[in-house]
Amino acid sequence: SRQNLYDRINLRVEAMLASGLVREVQTFHTDDRRSSLDALRTIGYREILEHLDGRTSLDEAVDRIKRNTRHYAKRQLTWFRQYEKANWFNLDEESDESTCRKIVRSVRVSRQQASLQH
Repeated sequence: SRQNLYDRINLRVEAMLASGLVREVQTFHTDDRRSSLDALRTIGYREILEHLDGRTSLDEAVDRIKRNTRHYAKRQLTWFRQYEKANWFNLDEESDESTCRKIVRSVRVSRQQASLQH
């Protein structure tokens, strides 16, 4: 469900912060190569850099990371829907372990099918 996805995104962002995202971005904050580092244009880094530059508060930066991640997830879902052969897994109804087993099984089947075609 969309709400479950948003909850997972929020938890992931909070985990990134607890794991030292701000400290990690600070290492690049004064780097002379900053404008040429592609990683600093990614969701998370970009918003924390805005905070470190004094353009937003940390709370605003965190809210923007969550919002931008939700938007990115929505674009991914839209993009993947064009693939009829995509395997979808309902994380709301299954445990992570069960989902991982299904993914491994799906990859094995795909590899077997590919090897039979060659």
